Amino acid sequence: MPSQIIYSKRKTVSLVIKPGGEFIVRSPKKADPQRILDFIKKKQSWISKTRLKLAQTKGGIPKIEFIDRAILPFLGQEITLKFNLTQSIDCIYDQISLVLYLNPSKKPIQEIIFSWLQKQARLMLNQELKYWAAVMKLTPKQFRLSSAKTRWGSCSGKNAISLNWRLILTPLEVLQYVVIHELAHIAEKNHSIDFWNIVAKFDPNFKLNRKYLKTMGHGLIASFS
Repeated sequence: MPSQIIYSKRKTVSLVIKPGGEFIVRSPKKADPQRILDFIKKKQSWISKTRLKLAQTKGGIPKIEFIDRAILPFLGQEITLKFNLTQSIDCIYDQISLVLYLNPSKKPIQEIIFSWLQKQARLMLNQELKYWAAVMKLTPKQFRLSSAKTRWGSCSGKNAISLNWRLILTPLEVLQYVVIHELAHIAEKNHSIDFWNIVAKFDPNFKLNRKYLKTMGHGLIASFS
């Protein structure tokens, strides 16, 4: 979804992608919300390609300092960190304005951020795994959240699937690609033509999503380790 929708006196819907990969939609003032959603869906392939080009130009994800006003990648959007010593709990996420309010006096700030990200990852990955398992008619025996530094996911010989929590830092379509990829290994244990045909059936843009991980993956893992 866009980080912002700007309404103005215009006749058409358009979007622009910022250097960080987030995108802004510009829309006529009285546009039907469904019209905007349909436009974004139609442009999804272009969004993925443009994000990849931006990542290649920038050379991946820069090292992130976990300080006040720092920006974190999150499902293709950007979350701003803001410190707030007056709140009583570790962190509060404002989903509307994409701000994560943190109390750095409670625990080490990186510990708070990683714990929150891992919780979000478990919820999202479990949800996506159940959804795609039903769509693909493939049943994993077990789901485990992984902290691996070299793999985004795996499927064991007994069909237990592990998924890296850092996938929560990637665009949703990239996260979904990894879920589809690992589920496909239930049917095909190697990377045969039959395997890639299964992946392509459920993710026509899998090559772009795989390339995104190859380009951005090292930076994401290095910054969140």
